Amino acid sequence: MGEMEGAIAENWQNIMSFSIVWVLPFVVVFGAIALGYWLKKSRPIGKRTGANRADYYSGYIDVGKARAGANLEVVAKVGDYTSAPVTTNTAGYYLRLEIMPPNDSYIGCDIEFYVEGKKASQTGKYFGGGHSPNFFNLEYESETKDKIESIAKEKQKETASQIHNEAMGEHITRIVELLNIWKEQLSLMIEKTELDEIGAEIEKESDFYTILEHCPSVNKKNTELRLSRVICEAKLNPISLVKGKEIKRRASKQEIAEDKSWLNEKMQLVVDAIEKSLKSSEYTKTRCDWCPRDMLQS
Repeated sequence: MGEMEGAIAENWQNIMSFSIVWVLPFVVVFGAIALGYWLKKSRPIGKRTGANRADYYSGYIDVGKARAGANLEVVAKVGDYTSAPVTTNTAGYYLRLEIMPPNDSYIGCDIEFYVEGKKASQTGKYFGGGHSPNFFNLEYESETKDKIESIAKEKQKETASQIHNEAMGEHITRIVELLNIWKEQLSLMIEKTELDEIGAEIEKESDFYTILEHCPSVNKKNTELRLSRVICEAKLNPISLVKGKEIKRRASKQEIAEDKSWLNEKMQLVVDAIEKSLKSSEYTKTRCDWCPRDMLQS
């Protein structure tokens, strides 16, 4: 009886040793797996798990076949989640747009991309971390492209209009300058007692004709003055025929004085017309051949 009990005790000891060595590790491993599965199922859905659950997208922005420019804002939307924005560089490239919704329920959902608030044609998938395509290019829809092209054309028109306005401003400034110089020179010629020159120096300037085109009232008086000059020049250098020969005759002092007085009157009329034109800004209401038609005041 004592031998049987000893054998049983020895067998039990062997069974326990075998269980501790071989069975217990399996129990511990499977227990840990079961505990981990239970913890995963029981954790709150709204809390993020894992060290990093972000996907990163990068790529170029295209408008039709043209590459977009710098400083365009790009965001991604996954359901009700919106990412922080990134901006394009000078090459039209957006870098590492981070997409990290608040929990794993967003995994597998579509990603919509927006450039400057406009939806791009392409969509992606949220993988829940580790997905980082470097050339996920985005393209505007045709409506957006047309709008951008329209804005670009408007800016070109504004730039062209600004250039025209600046050029027109310089041109009008030159007209006023010529008018004032002409008036001053004519006034000095009126003060002279001699009739030693015909015409003002300013009249030799290449752009003098623009005064006459911009100031019709001045042009009218100047036409009368020029006709008077022609008559005076003919009197100063008269030619008579004596026995079939041309003989030049000098004008008398009285004739010269009379002509001088007459020319003074005509020059004064031109001076008065210039003053009126400057006061009324007549030169801004009539164009010359150089002026753009839509750049003058109505």
